Amino acid sequence: MMVNNFPFAENEFDLVTILAVLHHIENLGKFIKNLCKITKYIYIKDNDMVTDVSYDLIEIQHELYEGVLYPNDRSPLYRLKKDYMLKKFKKNGFSVIKEVDYDIFTRPFTMLLKKDI
Repeated sequence: MMVNNFPFAENEFDLVTILAVLHHIENLGKFIKNLCKITKYIYIKDNDMVTDVSYDLIEIQHELYEGVLYPNDRSPLYRLKKDYMLKKFKKNGFSVIKEVDYDIFTRPFTMLLKKDI
């Protein structure tokens, strides 16, 4: 998924919710930078693909979904690592307010971040 600039004003939104999207973004740093400009809070739910097992399980899930429903429109899957993502948010002035990790194979997590003022 290519993301250049978002067509929204600075701090236009109070909250942006991102559900299982970040691991599809080609230029995560640029996406996060643009996202951080338009909102005060960010809620994220995704998978931390820190191991080959978690990556393989997510890849199988995507292949089943995309191969059956969208056989001619496959999205590339990237190895999102939560720590890498968090560094990008912190660099753009956001802090974690609440974080929950789930202890299953794909290492899903949810978190709420707030723009530092």
